Amino acid sequence: MTHIKNLMVMVKGILPKSDTKKISYFGWAKVLALYVTLSLLTACQSGQELHTLYVAPGGDDNGKGISMDNPLRTLEKALEIIQIGSSMEGYGSFEIVLGEGRYELSKSIVIDNGHNLKSLRIKAYKDEEVILSGGRIIDGTWISRGDNIWEIPFQGQTNQVFVENKRMIRARWPNLDEYLHPEEVDVAKKWMSFADSIPVDFKVTDQTELLATGAWHFIRQKLQNIDSESNSITTNTEIGPECSSTKVKTFDRIYFENNIDFLDSEGEWFLNEDTKVLSLFTSSNPNDTVFHYPVLETLFEIKGDKSKPMTNITFEGLTFQYTTWKFPDEERKGIQAGFWGTRIGEPVFSPVAAIMMSYAENCEIVDCNFVNLGEGAIALENGVSHMNIENNTFQDIGSNVIQIGRISNYIGEGHPLHLDYKDEQDAPAFNSVINNHLKNIATVDKGGVGVLIAYSNNNKIKNNLIEEAPYTGISVGWRWGDDGLLTNAHHNEISYNEIRKCMQYLSDGGAIYTVSNQPGTVINNNWIYDIGGGEFMAEGIYADEGSGSMVISHNYVHDIQDHDYKGHRNLWETMTVENNGCDQCVNTLTKRDERVKYSDFPDNKPSNTNIYGVQNKK
Repeated sequence: MTHIKNLMVMVKGILPKSDTKKISYFGWAKVLALYVTLSLLTACQSGQELHTLYVAPGGDDNGKGISMDNPLRTLEKALEIIQIGSSMEGYGSFEIVLGEGRYELSKSIVIDNGHNLKSLRIKAYKDEEVILSGGRIIDGTWISRGDNIWEIPFQGQTNQVFVENKRMIRARWPNLDEYLHPEEVDVAKKWMSFADSIPVDFKVTDQTELLATGAWHFIRQKLQNIDSESNSITTNTEIGPECSSTKVKTFDRIYFENNIDFLDSEGEWFLNEDTKVLSLFTSSNPNDTVFHYPVLETLFEIKGDKSKPMTNITFEGLTFQYTTWKFPDEERKGIQAGFWGTRIGEPVFSPVAAIMMSYAENCEIVDCNFVNLGEGAIALENGVSHMNIENNTFQDIGSNVIQIGRISNYIGEGHPLHLDYKDEQDAPAFNSVINNHLKNIATVDKGGVGVLIAYSNNNKIKNNLIEEAPYTGISVGWRWGDDGLLTNAHHNEISYNEIRKCMQYLSDGGAIYTVSNQPGTVINNNWIYDIGGGEFMAEGIYADEGSGSMVISHNYVHDIQDHDYKGHRNLWETMTVENNGCDQCVNTLTKRDERVKYSDFPDNKPSNTNIYGVQNKK
């Protein structure tokens, strides 16, 4: 009876008096039912600190959830029970075990200090396939309009469509893997022209987008008009980010997207937002196929407080699938590594992720899969420390896969991107990214990177395989300029990673890219190869502006489009570059000009390639 009284007092303290009266009229039935569930947990696990709830797609949220024979139906219900149960004496450490199947989340799940947790583990039952989805199935019947065009009524909004885990192609011109070079560009006049003919039946709508590189920038913005006679286009705003001195030039790559007139290739689709009709180009009957579209930007948000961080939250053996991305009012004018903005003095933004964490300690994401995401997979924000990201796979991730030190919606100090943490306790630190496979990344925002370490320190990025990236694989640091100013980016270790097939589309980056003075940062024993595909400046290791106080050693780098190592405006006297491409040798730096030095290491492969990249799982 003591626990029942405590539960009644707790509920009365939470609800208004009118609501507690209503509960009393029903004899506290629902509250007592919840108490019975918690009592059964205690009975089943007497003497144990960990309490387990079971969930399965065929379960019942009015059930007890104490075994897979009587599971709950939703993860949300399990967390609701935990939130009340953890407030009672003896609770606080929980495990949610999910049975095989797909769980479509109705909204992003927030886990915060209101749950009063000592620890929480959310995991798959006996290695079964568990999918936590931010998507929905496209319902209805496709109608043939002839010439391989099919249509279906669609009342939602989406910028992505998937079938059998494959991303369908948003209607574009030129078609996939093709692009144009502009003949002339006047970014201030919002104009560019082409030597190639623009299709005469190409009619601009308010949905039509220009997608362009600006060296390392990746730009997505709306078109205003086309002139097929002069083969030119105009945009609504200046072409590319106004805050950057690097503008779109004639060597950059251009294509157009999201227009019904581009619908001419197998698997292309277009959603008319006015008529609410989704069109698909396919030679087969789409009624025989299941299509998904994302509706949620994030799936989980772990939110602690600076004075009371969340602790011991674990995701294990789960698949996170389908998140959306949004076209913002300011457009998506990429500045660097997935961050976008417009003018100096205006806010800068960065991509969200399927799992967002702030003020959290000793958490883990292990043995999970991330697939078909519109933005990032994992973002560690303020005050995240001792986080372990291990043995996961990431495939078809829209932007930055893993961000350590994500900040967004801020105005830079001096430089559009610069805003370090004022309190070093806010800087993420001592996090590990180990034994993960990142493949086919930055599929929506080609300016995204595999792993980004911004204003963050004492992180370990080790034994990961990163491949198939349009831009940089690993980016470390977040301050440009050679003033040597120290930031919260220091003492990071990048080692034993295998990085290949990066820099496939953009320019001016590398498999590993660094900026700023970073005492204690070590880049060693990495295997980097097959880097290039963009227009220019695809480096193996690229130490950009202000890179200093680092050790770069014992890396094997070969088959690089430009240089194995390039330094630009480095703090040269503080940089150690040695023994790369060999066990013991001198890496001579060749001076190109006052700002740039480079080195092409001995063209050797490591004698034992098995020690790089993903190792056998534990």
